[in-house]
Amino acid sequence: MNIARLILSLTLTASGISAQSDSDLASPGPGPFVDNVTAVGTLGIDIQYAYPGGRILESMTIHGLDLSTSPSTVIGARVYDVDEQRLIACHQTTWLSSSSSASLTMPIRAHLEFFKHYRVAFYFPSAVPADMPQAISFPYGDHTVQFIVHGAYQSLGDAYPSAPSNYMPWIELHHFPEDGYSKLDEGGGGTEIVPWSLNETRGVDVRPLTRRRVTSIRVRDFTTIGTNDIVARIWDSATGTLLATSALTATPGLYEELALPIEPIYVFPDTDYRVSVYLEDGYIPLTFPNALPYDEPENVFQVTGGYNSGGDSFPTTSANHVPAVWLFSERIIGTNVNTGTAVGGVNTPTLHSCTTPTIGETLRLRVQNGGTGPATIVLALTATPTQAPLFGLLPMVDTPLDTPTVMLSGGNGSLVLPIPFDPAAIGLPLASQAFVPDVTSPGDLPVSHSDILVSTLGF
Repeated sequence: MNIARLILSLTLTASGISAQSDSDLASPGPGPFVDNVTAVGTLGIDIQYAYPGGRILESMTIHGLDLSTSPSTVIGARVYDVDEQRLIACHQTTWLSSSSSASLTMPIRAHLEFFKHYRVAFYFPSAVPADMPQAISFPYGDHTVQFIVHGAYQSLGDAYPSAPSNYMPWIELHHFPEDGYSKLDEGGGGTEIVPWSLNETRGVDVRPLTRRRVTSIRVRDFTTIGTNDIVARIWDSATGTLLATSALTATPGLYEELALPIEPIYVFPDTDYRVSVYLEDGYIPLTFPNALPYDEPENVFQVTGGYNSGGDSFPTTSANHVPAVWLFSERIIGTNVNTGTAVGGVNTPTLHSCTTPTIGETLRLRVQNGGTGPATIVLALTATPTQAPLFGLLPMVDTPLDTPTVMLSGGNGSLVLPIPFDPAAIGLPLASQAFVPDVTSPGDLPVSHSDILVSTLGF
């Protein structure tokens, strides 16, 4: 199998690291590539996020797979917390491909904390030939200098990869900053001028590359002539519907930066938004990019075009410039936290989820060690669940939302919970506890139960 690899050069600026959002962990790599290594079981890489501030992992790509002899292949993506050897994120699907040099990208969400160790991995239930680097020299920094790669590991089944491996899967991570300003006027090259603006609106179209919540618009290096209004707005680009606005009356002078807070709005990939700034009388920098579209430096938004209009209105006239506007945005990642106390005998169940609780998506609650079952899961809406003694057990006594039943196989089973797409639900905590039949339970009833899982919904 021929290998085509692009080694990206590193550019460090005076302010620090480039906000590259794709990290090829095989670049520069621990050793030479070897063709057609057998990938089976779980193959992982120990990484450490090495740049201050958190990072949001959104998806992972596995490169170099030969699927020509198995066009229907089950593959799973996994992320483990190394300190706890605990699965914190997962996704699994069946790929339909007959490519002899396949690259497969799978969505998987995890919050990566500064200097914490994670093991990113792919699970192969059956053997697949793959191109992999030899695991010779560790540690090293990936080409973005955001991750330190510490080693390659494996396990025979779908489990935490703990055994050192002679080969490292060819994994690329796709990630975004937790929060920060996206400089919409940077990233496309070109020149900047500062023209006089009299009763004009300047606009720029942006397309999010990831879900974000936008909370403020920042305008830089503008000058007002006299006391006049500056108004920043965000519109639906296709319909001209006003989504958010912020305004103030500025006194005469030069403003290096001015942040205009807005009522938070939620923006989505594959949708265009128009960000506009109205200046009644003064000067505002405009950048004439070399080409459109381009990704701004944080790789959170793609800039797709410039617009203007006379007066304070939705800008509809196409323009070849982009105003000096930044957007502050953030990603709200849901969390799964186990709390409380489990009580029971041989079949005391565990309850966890490796899917991130996110509105509009699916939460998969996983019961393990539940015996023959069936398991009953009690759901409640609380961030601080209460357990109270009852018949020798410690059940959650908060008002239940529902009590669904889960059938078990080999002691294991899953409850799939579709989460409605409702921004009002962001931040809501869903507590869950699993109960199973168990004649060895020390309680007065032949029942054992798990501790409590609190899943806080994100966006």
